[in-house]
Amino acid sequence: VLFLFSALFFVFTTLFLVILNVIKAKDSGTVLKSTIVLLFLYFFFKQGYVRLDLHVVNFWGVALTIIFIFKYFIDHLNSKFSNYLYILISVVSILIFSSLSRLLNNKYPFPLPINYFTELLAPQITNRQFKETQKFEKLPDSIRNIIGNNSIDAIPWDISPIYFNRLNYKPRPIIQSYITSSAILNGYNLNYYKSNNASEFILFNNTAIDNRYPFWSESMVKQVLISDYEAYDSLFVWKDKSDTSFLLKKRVIPLKSKVKLIQSKIIEFNKKYTIPKTSNLIYLSADIEYSIWGRLLKLLYQPPIIYIKLFFEDGTSEAYRIVIPEINHGVIINKKITTQNDAYLLFKYQGRKNENISGFVIQPENKAYKPNIKIELKEQSYLP
Repeated sequence: VLFLFSALFFVFTTLFLVILNVIKAKDSGTVLKSTIVLLFLYFFFKQGYVRLDLHVVNFWGVALTIIFIFKYFIDHLNSKFSNYLYILISVVSILIFSSLSRLLNNKYPFPLPINYFTELLAPQITNRQFKETQKFEKLPDSIRNIIGNNSIDAIPWDISPIYFNRLNYKPRPIIQSYITSSAILNGYNLNYYKSNNASEFILFNNTAIDNRYPFWSESMVKQVLISDYEAYDSLFVWKDKSDTSFLLKKRVIPLKSKVKLIQSKIIEFNKKYTIPKTSNLIYLSADIEYSIWGRLLKLLYQPPIIYIKLFFEDGTSEAYRIVIPEINHGVIINKKITTQNDAYLLFKYQGRKNENISGFVIQPENKAYKPNIKIELKEQSYLP
């Protein structure tokens, strides 16, 4: 909350300065430059505060620079009030950027920009970190021998083992799964994996950010991977003696499958929906729409979080954050794929040996979404 209020103070104070300058200048050039400045601040605010993590550094690091540029090129006020206001913005920004985290028990340890120069002045620190990381990322020799000089990609995002093991990296167009939520970006990667030039191997890790369901990122891509790639090697012990990754190898002959629509209906929030039981995969497509209030929140800051609660056949349940574009174009809803072993079983047996999910409930935080949701369930079966 402190970081958010500080950013809002910064933005609104800047907006006040921009309006005063536009009124004073009364020319189209100043209006255009002021609009560009405000757009930059808006985009950096959205980028830094939608997730409220280390991306906040980008906002405070860049926004302050924008203000100095604004003062140099567009300041038509030339008054003590104007100068004092700039000084106030600068002081508050630096204090927040470097010191506010100490009030939060170092939860967000953001340093002053000047501290980054210590890395340049002390290269031995960087060299030591490089060597330690290289040792940490070393793949087992058996895995490196299997891969050889063949091309390889990494899903969902960690390419460091490919770099440090000097493997033949051949990435898909969008290399980080968590940013491919839109159908367009998902489609770029989908077309890559449907082509003959797709990577021979994939270093696969079943994980996600922000409490998302691990397997749903790049869901369109993974639908192709299930038929076109096989789990070539079982889970191998790697970092800190934990099962962290496994290899997928491109099939010579892709598996054939057929898809049929099994249900299309309207459901409501906060009501449990039972999933038909089958050994095949069932994909859920949900047309979740924002209300007017939700669209406004989405534009100015971020929409309230919406969850899906999944009920597993062992009696347990878990809630995950929904990324609306992902669930719009379809996700596997009837199989538990939350661990590395779950993902391995899915690729190995196309879901036939995964634990079932018996039902789900979609739970929004508030009325930022329209209450009725159109869903479709499609069953995908793989031919022997």
